[in-house]
Order: sequence, then structure tokens, then C-alpha cells
Amino acid sequence: MADQPKNDNIFKKMLDVGSAMLDAQLYKARTSIGSGEDGEYFNFGKAITRDRTYYMGSQGFFEKPTAISYEYQKQIALKSSVISAILKTRQNRVAAFSQYRPEGTDPGFKIELKHPDDALDKIKEELFGLEGEEETTATSGAQDKEDALSDDLAEVRKGMTADSSLMQHLENAADDSQLKEKPLTEEEKTRQARAELNKRTKAKKRAIAEFISNCGELKDRPFDNKVWNFDSYLRAITWDSLVFDQVATEKVPKEAAVLNDRMNIHHFYPIDASTVRYASPALSKYKTADLSAMGADILYNEDEIEGMERRDTLDLNDERLEKNEYKYVQLIRGRIQRAFTEDELAFGMRNRITDIFANGYAISEIELLVALVTSHLQTEFYNRSYFSQGFSAKGILHVKANLNRSKLEELRRHWNHMVKGNRNSFQTPIMAGMDEVQWIPLTQNHSEMEFGLWLNYLIRMICAIYQIDPAEIGYGMKDVGGAGMSGDNTKEKLDNSKDKGLVPLMVFIQSYVNKNIVDELDPDYMLEWTGLHEEDAEEKVKRQAQEVTFKKTVNEIRDEDGLEPITGGDVILNQIFLQAYMQEKNEEKMEENPELAQQMQNPQENQKPEQGVPPAA
Repeated sequence: MADQPKNDNIFKKMLDVGSAMLDAQLYKARTSIGSGEDGEYFNFGKAITRDRTYYMGSQGFFEKPTAISYEYQKQIALKSSVISAILKTRQNRVAAFSQYRPEGTDPGFKIELKHPDDALDKIKEELFGLEGEEETTATSGAQDKEDALSDDLAEVRKGMTADSSLMQHLENAADDSQLKEKPLTEEEKTRQARAELNKRTKAKKRAIAEFISNCGELKDRPFDNKVWNFDSYLRAITWDSLVFDQVATEKVPKEAAVLNDRMNIHHFYPIDASTVRYASPALSKYKTADLSAMGADILYNEDEIEGMERRDTLDLNDERLEKNEYKYVQLIRGRIQRAFTEDELAFGMRNRITDIFANGYAISEIELLVALVTSHLQTEFYNRSYFSQGFSAKGILHVKANLNRSKLEELRRHWNHMVKGNRNSFQTPIMAGMDEVQWIPLTQNHSEMEFGLWLNYLIRMICAIYQIDPAEIGYGMKDVGGAGMSGDNTKEKLDNSKDKGLVPLMVFIQSYVNKNIVDELDPDYMLEWTGLHEEDAEEKVKRQAQEVTFKKTVNEIRDEDGLEPITGGDVILNQIFLQAYMQEKNEEKMEENPELAQQMQNPQENQKPEQGVPPAA
């Protein structure tokens, strides 16, 4: 009988393990059922990626196992002065890229084709045809025009002298026609094709950019969502990403009656990422659960306006539950309030990890900074208390004499009146004893240098976790070396800080917006940042001056600045290259015109003496 509880415990564990395995198989089978008529099946791997204990996800969602709650992370971001400064700095830097800049290198964004080379090749084929057909057509056309001009010249020669101005004009026209009918070079074809491609895609790019700038269409949009534009959107998701390492965006679809080709999103806006969780198979239990017994109406919240009660997002669709299409839920005060499919909610994280006990969630910077932030807050509180209430006693004044209570209180009043700090800081206990007065220190004196070094260490380590230089948040104006912001290496430090922290953040946001927004509008286009690696005007001129001597032609440099090509600009400004180029051209001309080659070889034999002047001896 003594072993009975142990046997029951083992049996219960076996039952729980069997139930967990069965739930896992049902979950895998459910996710393999497709939503289409033919069905779409997924290929599952063998590895375990999440904690599969029986209690995980039993409430309809997978919780993030962490020692710090989302609310505590939010409070740290609000109360820590260093983290608040980092967040504001990053928000301002990211929001600077919210303007549409199709041309130029200033911070902003532009819309480009994902595969411009393929589109360019198609247009070149459309404009110029295949290479062989093109050469045949160009050659035959040139020959026809040359024959026509030769016939005209023959007719004119019958009635005009060789020195006639009209005769000369027609001969020049024949030469010009031969010049114009020369086959286009590959660079000229590419330039014309690129101009045609830009002409065809300009309207589409502007439409997508306008959609993103307004966070969707403004018509038939609720007032609460009209406050969002791309600037405020970037600020909001930057804050959520740096605090929780989670980003959430709801994509509101269009009505079926107004769907356009590929543009099935009406508008989008950010939501509180700290309320989003991964849905679990147990979400189907909420469909049949007794909601009144739970103390709240999960699916139909009475606080919502009446118009929102007609939205499908308030209901759990049986067909979607069967196909496990609900991937995310929104958790308010510990209860599921909304359920979203993958098409309705865009969820993203930067620092994903492979820990199976993380349940697919990432680790935010604040979770890594718990000890440092706690120390920084305690240090600030310690220093702030010096000027507020003085919670700690620096020492005890021990009067070793038999004083009655009235004398002791009088001494205490005099002492506090003379030495008490600002706003009652550091009150000194006074005790009565015998014979003499003695000061008993309770703490060692901390020098300002030690306090400053400790505070400096905390700030620098917090900035290191966020991959930002302290100079960016205004800290270190007067460093130990005295250089501060005016040092010789300040620009290099800021550039390094940008490359380590800002660039990865911008790459994540670009990938997130492209995958969840732009691809829904048109999968052939993508958003790109401009000016992320900006350079000043002087550096740009120096770079172009070097590249044009060995790498790029003059017209390529002009095209980089948005300027039109110039005649004869398809050359590299290099003396050795120009000499070889001119020599090659001269050789081609001599091969085409043997008489000219003969004249170049014997220039004196072809010189005719002027009339009335005897030839040179």
C-alpha cells in the first residue's frame, strides 16, 4: 500500500505523455490538410523545435517563458534614462527613412523591381529583337538608303558640276546617313531599354510608394487608423522591436467586391506587439467553452463599438479552426480577445533563437540587460536620494553623557539645523551615553571618481548591448581624454555605431515590410532604403573621379547622378585607354578604306602643289 501513490504517479505520467504524443500527431495531421480544393501538404522535419509537454498551449496559446514579463520590460524602457535615450535616438534615425525618394541619396525609401536585369533583357528583346535578326534588318535598311542616295547623286551629277554646293551637300548627307545607320552598341541598347523600363514602371512604383506612405488607402478607413502614416509606423515598430523584440502589424483586407489585381490589402497599422502570442491547437476549446463562467466574453467584448461586432475577426470560424489557420492570438489581461490568421497579422522578431523552451519567441535586449539596468536604476536612485530624503545614515553621533530627554532633543534640533542636507537628506541618529561625544561612521566614503567610473561602465555596457555608441545619445561630450564629440575619431565611431546597430535594424524592417506588405501589393517589386550608406558631396566627387579612370564611363557616372548622357561620353578617362582606343579606331578606318591607309603611309606623294607655286626641291 505504501507504493500505491508512486504507482498512481507513474501511471498519470504515462497517460500525460501519451496524451501529449496524441495531441502532437493530431496537430501535425491538422496542419497537413490544405485549404484549397486539391489540398496543400507540408513537409515536416524530425527535429523538435518547441517544448511539447502536455500543459504547454493548453490555454489556447503558447506563452513566452521568461523571468521578465512584458509589462516589466515596458516599465524598464520607460524608467531607465539610458534606454529611453537609445529608443528615441533609434526612432528618430529610422523615421528619417519614411520619405519617398525615387532619385537621390538622401535618407528615405524607393520602390524597385526585384529582378531588374530580367525585365531589362525582355525589353531589349522587345525593342531590338534577336541579335541576328537585328543585324540583318539594320544592314539591309542601311544598304537600301545608301543605294537610294547613290541614285540621287547620279542624277545630280548629270546636270551639276563637281564643285556645286548642292552636290557637296548630298555627299555629306550620304556620309551622315551611313554614320546614322551604324548598328547600336550594347551600351546604347541598354540605355534605351533602361529608359523604356523606367517609363513603364514609374506609375506602378509611385502607386506602391503612396500606399506605403499612407499605410494604405485613406478612403473608407476608420478614423482611428487614419492617424498612422509611414513615419509614425516606423517609430512604433522600432519601439516595440527594441523593447520586446516583437513586431505586429494588422493587415485589413479589402472587401471582395473591390479587390484589385494583387492589391488585396486596404490598409495596415501596428498593434501592441506585447499582446501577441502564438496560437495553439487548444484554441478550438474556446469555441465551446462556457464564456460566462470565465467572467468575460472573449469573442464579443462589450467594450467594442457596435460596428466592430460585424467583423469576422471577432468570431472563431469552424472551418479555419479545423484547418488550424489561426496562427496568432491577442492576449488582454490574460484572456484571448482576438484570433488572427497568417494573412491578417504580420508578426516578426529580430533575435530568434533555437531554444526549444523559448516556444519560438526571441530574446529582447532588455532581457539581456536586467542586471545592468537594475544596477543603473539603483545607482541613480542612490544619488538622487542624496538630495531628497537621505534614506541611509552615514554615521551615528554618540553622546557619552547622561542627558535627559529634553536635553537630547534640544541637541538633536541644533544638530539637524546646522548640518542636515537639502530636503532632509542623510539624517544623523543621535544617541545618549556617558562622558564624551563620539562619531561612529557606518559606511566608507565613496570617492566621486569611483562613482563616476561605475556609472560610466553601466552606461557603456547598456549601449554595447544595443549596439550604439554612447556619443549618439549625447553621453561622453567630455570623455576622460578630453576629446569628446570634437575628437578626431568621432566620425569613425558614429559610422561604426551605425553599421553595428542601425543597419541591421533597417535590414530587418526592410525585409519585414517587403514580405508582409509589398509582396501583397505586387511580388515583382520591393522596398529599398536610400541614403543608408550616405556619403557627403566631397566624398562622392572623389569616388566618382577615381572610378571614371578605371571602372565607369562618363555616361555611367552621369546616369548615377540622374543626368542625361552626352555624345562621346561612353569612354573611360584614362590616358592609356584613350590612346589604345584611338589606335584601334584608326586601324578599323584603314581596313575599311585602303586609299586612306595608302595616303597615311605616303603623305608626301599625295600632296599636290598649289597653283602658281613650284614644288619643293
